[in-house]
Amino acid sequence: MDWDKMLKVARIPMIVLLILQMLSFVTLAHQSSYYSYLSLPIILLSYILPAFMYLYTGYSAVKNYNLKLGEAALTGALMSATLTIISTIVTIGAYYPAASASSSIIILAFSIIILAFSIFGLVTGAIFNGFLALIGGLVAQWLTNKIEVKRNHLLITGGVLLAMLLFFVLLIAVLFYLTTPTTPRPSFQCTFPAGFTCVTNKLYTNGSLYLSIGQGTGKTIMIKGVSCTQNTNMATNGTILWANSYNITIPSGSMATLSDPTKSNISITCSDASGKPMTDRAVGEVYNGKIYLNYTETNTQLTRIVVGTYSARYES
Repeated sequence: MDWDKMLKVARIPMIVLLILQMLSFVTLAHQSSYYSYLSLPIILLSYILPAFMYLYTGYSAVKNYNLKLGEAALTGALMSATLTIISTIVTIGAYYPAASASSSIIILAFSIIILAFSIFGLVTGAIFNGFLALIGGLVAQWLTNKIEVKRNHLLITGGVLLAMLLFFVLLIAVLFYLTTPTTPRPSFQCTFPAGFTCVTNKLYTNGSLYLSIGQGTGKTIMIKGVSCTQNTNMATNGTILWANSYNITIPSGSMATLSDPTKSNISITCSDASGKPMTDRAVGEVYNGKIYLNYTETNTQLTRIVVGTYSARYES
């Protein structure tokens, strides 16, 4: 194996593929913002262009560097495996901080899922993209046996047809994406300090809140009260008016439902800064406030207050 030539072949395609991968990742991460009009074309290109880059890699390996077909296929496979590893590192870096605030069970499940998908994607991607590089090498071999005029004619004709095809595919996709009616999508931000995590939440148009939390403080706690409000000074002025008071025990590493509109004894209604319930809201309208948890550590009997940030769209 001529590793030096293989490295030279892969250098430029790897840079292009890395740029496409980062564009796709950033677009997906911001798909609900002003990037949304560009997200579909970029995502389509992130799948179409890499295929042609692997074909080009195999073609260049055989045509420009005189590598064998096996070396061309191996170059494509190694490129694919490297990109999968990079993508996995970026994914973990982006999502692990959020999972680290959860219980150890959630962290373990997160790690297993990421590892399983990474191994599967690495193997299948390496096989598929190595095969694409092999096809590119075969094309290079076939073209070198043809007359120069015919080869140039074929390349020019194929390039024009390919450009036209990509243009129409992207045009149809963009038109379909922009003309598809959009409905308000439930979106939320429910975050607590380390040791607590928002497992499930839903805010109804009558102001009722469904909320489940998990805790991994290392201690068993008893929830004494919960409040959802836009009053940002409640935790410091000692005038918290709890929306409800009850005793719900949550062992470390477990979760519990703290508010359920179907159960009157734990039904919480979100309020504005003055304490007025946020009732009769429109679907899709955004609520921004705080969630206060008043709890006691069962072993020390110490009482604490945790403040979480809560933003959600009202749902029916």
